[in-house]
Amino acid sequence: MATRRVVTGLADDGTARVVSDGPAPCVLTDERAPGYETVHLWATDDVPAVPGDGADPTHSGQAFFPGPKGSRFFVNVFPPGMGTAPPDGPASPERIFMHVTRTVDYGIVLHGELTLVLDSGEEVTLRAGDTVVQNGTMHGWRNASAAPATVAFVVLGAEEAAP
Repeated sequence: MATRRVVTGLADDGTARVVSDGPAPCVLTDERAPGYETVHLWATDDVPAVPGDGADPTHSGQAFFPGPKGSRFFVNVFPPGMGTAPPDGPASPERIFMHVTRTVDYGIVLHGELTLVLDSGEEVTLRAGDTVVQNGTMHGWRNASAAPATVAFVVLGAEEAAP
């Protein structure tokens, strides 16, 4: 998915400038799910300082999820059929890519339809314009529709809750 990214920063004279305008610097795919993409738009590994000069901290070798003070901004494309059951049986947790992270994730569905699957068995179908706040719980995604689903995520690193 071609995604244009515009980044601002301060010029030497202290005025705001566009310092970058072009394609996202990093696009990841997953061979287990043909058509799946993660387009990394911005990443921090520490609390950012502003105003900044627009220097790009995003690179292909970074950890997918941030540490406690970091953040990630990316867009995911979930292909049709991702996380659905194979023709001969039910979907397994591995097929849904169930996972848990130490992050708070803000997601907004930009296009299509996607189902949030929780380890409790609860499922919520999200459509274009719907949002989700994922609070570091076990979850996965299922696209049972015939079209790709596109979701933008802002992922914030978090500390683990005390028992």
